[in-house]
Amino acid sequence: ACIEAWRTDLEGASDPLLLPLARRKVAQESHAGAVLTTPLEPSLVAALEARACADGTTVGATMLAAYQVLLGRWSGREDFLVGVPVAGRGDPAARDLIGYFVNTLPVPARLGASTGFRELATRAHAGIRAAKDRQDVPLSALVEALEPDRGLSRSALFQTFFQVRRGVEDPPALTGLETEWTCLDPGGAIMDLALQVDLDRGGARVSLDYATDLIDADAAEELSWQYLHILRYVAARRDPPWRRIQLLDEAGRRRALAAGRGRRSPYPRDRTLGELVSEQAAIRPDAP
Repeated sequence: ACIEAWRTDLEGASDPLLLPLARRKVAQESHAGAVLTTPLEPSLVAALEARACADGTTVGATMLAAYQVLLGRWSGREDFLVGVPVAGRGDPAARDLIGYFVNTLPVPARLGASTGFRELATRAHAGIRAAKDRQDVPLSALVEALEPDRGLSRSALFQTFFQVRRGVEDPPALTGLETEWTCLDPGGAIMDLALQVDLDRGGARVSLDYATDLIDADAAEELSWQYLHILRYVAARRDPPWRRIQLLDEAGRRRALAAGRGRRSPYPRDRTLGELVSEQAAIRPDAP
């Protein structure tokens, strides 16, 4: 019954998610990766929590919906999948056991042509709850049953991942030493793109884990900045349609315009257009 429910929920959304990023898709994943971490201002987190409360969802669902907007705008897709982790401890007998039980399951994004952000957050919330309700189905069993299009160049079912983590414990107290948590670059990427939000007493931050075979550092930085701008945009507005959510702030628009202009070259102001055309014709007489 769970498999059939998954089949219904994921219908039409399991095609590979392709993002028009700076590098071409490779024939086989190398899992080489890097991580870009950006702090989240406390006032923004508070505004997003207030919005989630007013919408009857959670801040995690709101942040997932913002991520889906970013992916939808970059890919041009309205239906796709994002992987989310679930604890895998639905059985009460497993809750106190030592070990790694986490399962990663797909949450469908159903953006729709004119859907408002509040509805997207509601759908994201429902998708997370559905994944938790069916978390006893391993991802491998789901892939085997659904038989998605597979290849060595991508993960099956979904190519991007999202997670919100709360309540990281305080660093251990060691006599004579000052301790703090730090983010380590694992040096590898399990998917094309993974976004993790950490909300704890030490401060909130967004970490973007990306496959360096596909995405260069500049593109990763642009994705991260655009995600933060989407969060700020939806925190300040009641229910904007997702297609009208601005991806760029004023500084981002200036960067995009500067990149579009290309490299500046000196123009020979003391010569006429006719002279320049005649010069090029003499250099390349056979040009069409």
